[in-house]
Amino acid sequence: MRAEIAPVLTSDLTAAIAVDVVVFVYRAGGGGAPAERVNVLLTGRPGAWELPGALVHVDEPFEAAGRRALVRKTGYDPADWYLDQLATFGAVDRDSRGRVVSVGHLALARLDDLIVVDAETAGRAWWCPLAAIPWDELRWDHPEILRTGIQRLRSKLRYSWVAFELLPNPFAVSDLRDLYAAFYGPRVGRLSTSNVLKAFRPLLESKQLVPVGEVARLGRRGRPPARYRFLGNPHGARDRELPW
Repeated sequence: MRAEIAPVLTSDLTAAIAVDVVVFVYRAGGGGAPAERVNVLLTGRPGAWELPGALVHVDEPFEAAGRRALVRKTGYDPADWYLDQLATFGAVDRDSRGRVVSVGHLALARLDDLIVVDAETAGRAWWCPLAAIPWDELRWDHPEILRTGIQRLRSKLRYSWVAFELLPNPFAVSDLRDLYAAFYGPRVGRLSTSNVLKAFRPLLESKQLVPVGEVARLGRRGRPPARYRFLGNPHGARDRELPW
């Protein structure tokens, strides 16, 4: 994105508009702490990481620019990813090459649905664990954009159904719990299955969340955990925020 700026800014009256995207993915069924299983997509190189972004074309909607930036900078096809406008970042000195205003976006992708369209570019991108973000190695004001993205997702998890844009479908209740624990702490990670499902009672009662069997667990004792399928609208919202 930055290499494109110089020819665009030609006078004191000109400003460029860019998009920068905060992308999250959740690694369901894996080991490790919940915050290690929520990953953020970074591009660049060690010591100079950045969020995927691009300048916006004159006749291009912000969302289209964001998806184009993701293809170009990450090598993944984001056509089916959840994408939502986050905030505008317009500090005068945010870019040393000229005045650039960035419209930040939040994107959510399912691990099982990732489609690589450019293997070489995707190989250079880094799915960085939430617990290991190299804040001091992020360029420009991308730490601010990333923190805003984390806070926005944390907030949306409390009042909406966007969690199901990150989880496989169907999913284990343990993964639903661990996803929330990554943003709300170990107290949530200790909740029982029944207490987790209690928070989603409206979805169960309206048949937007339905049981579909059990998760196969080879070599493990005990009853396998139940799986559920989400059939509702991830843009929907709950009547009351989660008490977590």
